[in-house]
Amino acid sequence: MPKLTVHPRAGPWLQQLGLRSAEDFLALPGTIVGGHPDRHVARVRLGPECDPIDAFLKREHWVPWKERLANAWAGFGFVSRSLREAQTLRAAAAAGIGCPEVLAAGEASDGRAFLLLRELVNTEELRTVLQRLGPGASGRGLWLARVLGRELARIHQAGFRHPDLYAKHVFVSPEGRVLFLDWSRAWRKGTVGWPERWRDLAALDATVADVLAGPRERMACLRAYLRACGWPAARRGGGPTVRTAAVAIRRHSTRLRQRRRIEEMRQRALPAGEQNLIWLAGEAICVTQQFRAILGQEVPGWLIEPGPTQIVANGAWTEVALPERRRALLRWRTVWRPLGRLWSWLSRRPLSCPEFERAGALFRLQRWGIRVPDVLAVGRRPAKGGRLASFLLVGHPAAPRLSEYARAMLEPWARHELTRQAAAVLQKLHAAGYVLNEEAGEEGWLQVQTDAEGSPTLVLGSPDAFQPCPHLNDERRRRDLALVCQELHSDLGSRTDRLRLLLSYYGTRRLTPTLKRRYWSWITTP
Repeated sequence: MPKLTVHPRAGPWLQQLGLRSAEDFLALPGTIVGGHPDRHVARVRLGPECDPIDAFLKREHWVPWKERLANAWAGFGFVSRSLREAQTLRAAAAAGIGCPEVLAAGEASDGRAFLLLRELVNTEELRTVLQRLGPGASGRGLWLARVLGRELARIHQAGFRHPDLYAKHVFVSPEGRVLFLDWSRAWRKGTVGWPERWRDLAALDATVADVLAGPRERMACLRAYLRACGWPAARRGGGPTVRTAAVAIRRHSTRLRQRRRIEEMRQRALPAGEQNLIWLAGEAICVTQQFRAILGQEVPGWLIEPGPTQIVANGAWTEVALPERRRALLRWRTVWRPLGRLWSWLSRRPLSCPEFERAGALFRLQRWGIRVPDVLAVGRRPAKGGRLASFLLVGHPAAPRLSEYARAMLEPWARHELTRQAAAVLQKLHAAGYVLNEEAGEEGWLQVQTDAEGSPTLVLGSPDAFQPCPHLNDERRRRDLALVCQELHSDLGSRTDRLRLLLSYYGTRRLTPTLKRRYWSWITTP
């Protein structure tokens, strides 16, 4: 049965806009700012052009039964994630906790669900604020840490648990108001125990990099949190000490940091709108905002229907010309997955395709701080014979490969800087769960782009320069180090070059005697 709940004050205004059913909200156009295979978040603009309101629309493409059962077990009834989050946000706002305002939420008759939230005005993500403050602004940083500690205590004192309390879900206003996002897995209980509090606080501690907040700021946040929870009165009632609380939080934080997605959140935050996508042609094509500005209002035909040469070169890259003398690489691929289509129909999940997976991998490496070919557009459409056709369009700027650039660099310090950058790129690539692809080395695994001042920056040479490797071992690391060393120097370089690359990759502290013995044969090979 379709369900719809609307904020009382926003109800008449939304009806004037023609939003009267859940299907009307789900059909709103917008820019995708993030999401998962089963759901995404889009920025939408409501109201007249003279006085619009920006909001975020969370769309659930389907609601599985196990999620409804989990929500019923948590006390919300057999509802979707969207309706659960709407209930939690209303209760949190009534308790005085900073959170987004719910405009509407509901479920459609076809199984989809949505949640419409008013955009946070004049706020910034916590990581962005900490980056701007820098390590030298200790006074402002300590003040922000104490404010954050008091607001965190307000959540737990009101009886809420927030398992997704990550740094990217914390926003701060200039006057010091702290707001928390993504309450889809949060719930309210009578009393939140200390072990549960430590797990929530550990999620925030693990996703804030050490360069953004030092031990002094973290301890100031914890002390403010304990004071807001009634400490030291709670200490006399059997509560924890500051030391035991810090040790428990650090223990949970260390365990969380072993996950790749947590370590990914510790990287520098991307600029706003860096990976936003826009649906075109009836949600068959996704384009980035910068590519949308280049296209204008017209969508090229080769993005809607592949040409004869693109069908023949299935799985290979073809170069296309874009406006403003820009170059791009396009690849169309058709796949035949009858069992996958059957499972997609039964589970109501979209059928995965290689191009969407490759675009997601490129976005993931960008979040890790690696320069990769820019994703311009990605899409899929049904093809003849029950096949699925998908495409990926990426930017292809003219840049020399690392081996050509390194041969022209005669100064030793310049080669050393390139070695350090190459080791840093390889280290992040391995940390993200990928390795270099030996079959994609025609254009070089690494290329060099220079800025206006001539400073070199290493980028991956092609979208296929890497491949996933869930289980990374020393043999794969040694192979990638050899490939990079071959790019930097003729053949495999001298023993000193290999040792310098190895030290840059591991660092002097991490290069233990055991690792030296494992790499000794590679270093000493003539």
